[in-house]
Amino acid sequence: MSSRLAEIPILLVDSPLLPHELLPLRLSDAASIEMLEHCQRDGVPFGVCFLREGGDDEPIPCLIGCTVRIVQQSVGEDGALNVVLAGEDRFRIRSLNRTARRYLVARVEPLVDDPWEYCPQTDWLLTQVRDAFRMFLDVRFGCPELRIEVAFPDDPCTLSFAVASYLSLDPLHKQRMLENTNIEERLSEVLRLLEAEALASVQTARTTVEEFAALINLN
Repeated sequence: MSSRLAEIPILLVDSPLLPHELLPLRLSDAASIEMLEHCQRDGVPFGVCFLREGGDDEPIPCLIGCTVRIVQQSVGEDGALNVVLAGEDRFRIRSLNRTARRYLVARVEPLVDDPWEYCPQTDWLLTQVRDAFRMFLDVRFGCPELRIEVAFPDDPCTLSFAVASYLSLDPLHKQRMLENTNIEERLSEVLRLLEAEALASVQTARTTVEEFAALINLN
């Protein structure tokens, strides 16, 4: 995205979208379908924003959103569009135009992260996040016959969002992460959440084994 203000259509969604995250959507309303067709026909980028409040008449989006690209699209028998969107770059809304078209249009600018400094502390954090994500995948998807190999991005910003996209975050928590421009803070939060989810998965598995053992003993 250019560093200057740009005018793009905005699609409002029920949960924020992070860069590098995938979002499947079913679009059935005429305004959203018109917007998508306009963007594809004219090569216009568009973005998604979490719907903060308001109804169909005057919805109020969160001011930080994410541009997207379409990675998959199909048309349902009822004419609805089934799309999968991939998050790309974050932006900040500077002004809204509710009258130009049937859908929302906004003037936006890029949201830029604070500078990242490589030092022993940040190197340690990157290593911890990578190791915790491997453990997270092993606990959630792994088995003795399956070895999961992960190709981690070198860029710390990309790493923070790529890993966060696998976590179970409520919409407000995800929006705060989207808005945070401190990469070190984002990675620290991702590390905390990875460790918490891995621990919860282990505890759930242990509880299941104990319940199964108790059931066998009863019989």
